[in-house]
Amino acid sequence: MRRSGVVDQRFRSFNTEMLKVTGGRFWKPYKDYAAGAKPAPGSAELYQFRPPADLAQERLRKLAAALGPFYLRVSGTWANSTYFQDTDADAPAVPPKGFNALLRHKQWRG
Repeated sequence: MRRSGVVDQRFRSFNTEMLKVTGGRFWKPYKDYAAGAKPAPGSAELYQFRPPADLAQERLRKLAAALGPFYLRVSGTWANSTYFQDTDADAPAVPPKGFNALLRHKQWRG
């Protein structure tokens, strides 16, 4: 492909969904629906539990490093209801009232 432009490296970024870091209920892959099935909008059938991604994988880190330098943004709709434990103290077992997910300090630093 022909190059269409150049972006200064100060503005390069990569985004990942907060739920990839914390784990939780996320959109179910289309391949997991029965053939022809169409769950109702807003239905619990649209989601499934996803464990947090292993962001410490050596291969993943090497591939990400090859893209650098860049900023990593962690965002998405689920970030709006994630409680961030901003200390090394023990985090609560479940998120406080009003939050749907918990991001532990150790996860964030990793």
